[in-house]
Amino acid sequence: MKSSALMAELDGNVYRHGMRPRDARTEDIEVRLVSGNLGQHQQGKVEILVYVPQLSVGSRTNKVDDLARIQWICDMIRVTIDEHTNPRVHLSINEEPTHTSLPDRKQTQIKVTLEYNFVNQ
Repeated sequence: MKSSALMAELDGNVYRHGMRPRDARTEDIEVRLVSGNLGQHQQGKVEILVYVPQLSVGSRTNKVDDLARIQWICDMIRVTIDEHTNPRVHLSINEEPTHTSLPDRKQTQIKVTLEYNFVNQ
């Protein structure tokens, strides 16, 4: 993720799950290993969380999800995954990305579960 086209377009950082500052206001990515195994053939799931600031509507306190930005980021995640898939590494998204409003943080969280298969040669 750190060297992806997606990260180049975001203004934040990449964090391991739980390491992102709670008061962060930037577009950040959190990565969490859900399941995985080691060995010659590795496979598992990784959860990718992207945080997007909400937009002000009307008054300064009224915030809404930036749906255009969310859709663009979801598209960029797909492009990033396609770019990093090769004969040794297979990456896929088997569920549609979801997004959840976090009004207390004035952000939206995009969640993508990525499945990987890696053959170590």
